[in-house]
Amino acid sequence: MVNSDADATPQMTPPRDSAFRAEAWINSVELESKLDKCMTLIGNPNPHFESSEVLSKLYWPEDTHQNESIILDEVCKIAQIDPDASRHAPELLWYKSKGTSRYKIRNVPALQDAKHVKPSSRVLTIIVFRNLSPITVLSGKEFLDAWWQIAIASLWNRGVRHRGVSLGNLTVYRTRGRFVGVLNDYDLSWRKKDSPSGVKRTGAVPFMAIDLLVPEDTMGKVKRAYAHDVESFIWVLVWICLRYEDGKPLSKNRPLEEWLKLDAIECKNKKTYFWLVGFIYSRPSGSHEASWDLVKRCSAEAYSIYTPFGYRKLADHLAFNLLLEGPMQDGES
Repeated sequence: MVNSDADATPQMTPPRDSAFRAEAWINSVELESKLDKCMTLIGNPNPHFESSEVLSKLYWPEDTHQNESIILDEVCKIAQIDPDASRHAPELLWYKSKGTSRYKIRNVPALQDAKHVKPSSRVLTIIVFRNLSPITVLSGKEFLDAWWQIAIASLWNRGVRHRGVSLGNLTVYRTRGRFVGVLNDYDLSWRKKDSPSGVKRTGAVPFMAIDLLVPEDTMGKVKRAYAHDVESFIWVLVWICLRYEDGKPLSKNRPLEEWLKLDAIECKNKKTYFWLVGFIYSRPSGSHEASWDLVKRCSAEAYSIYTPFGYRKLADHLAFNLLLEGPMQDGES
């Protein structure tokens, strides 16, 4: 799965448009709730959010994937008993799922260009969230602080495996004069107690751990580990420092551009080469220069996991200490 537009701000549609557009596209799906129900909060609103703005996400995940609303419900339960987790959790306001088939989706007029699609069960899903800003709007210490908050607030050790960390799902909101980081988009996630039934590679290739960019992962033969998600956090850090200036993508000569067009194996080779040689010639943008030393320390430790004898498997706490906590503490000493 290649992300062809990784620097684009994720486009979500206001709840009213999403609901009516879905009804127009797929006549067989009747959405029982209108805008008033979309705006009804599930549970108590997060007191940390100052904005009342909301966005909706409409998509058709395969029914072999765990429903994102189930994952978000688990995240909300954790947030209710953990005050710190509540600050870094997305706020689910409303959701609706309705099954349909990929054949019907393919024959929607707006999707007529979807060719060679085999019949398979899909689930029309609409999820309404509190509006958040992409982390790329930040620079300097504010950016690094938000990135660190998100990286250490991962709920992997609480039984929620994100498995899709990428540029688009690191988000922030402002409260009491400070930006707070939130890891969003749990559509590729699983709970620890559930066993994934699909075998497809999941994630955006430019940000996936190198260990996953192999055919074996497509066949479900690579066991996902916390270290894989941590490496994705590091690749996002590299990406933003090299390609963003003062909260905006560089207008030209953006490094790593070709990664967006490569398949998994080609991207694996390019990323390995970047670790070995690319860092020597790479320079961050001016607004992210303060983060570059941490980028290099984190990347060096991530590279150390790859040995001539294969990928070094780490226990979760060791992965955290080696790849995140250690490099951060070295910069503070």
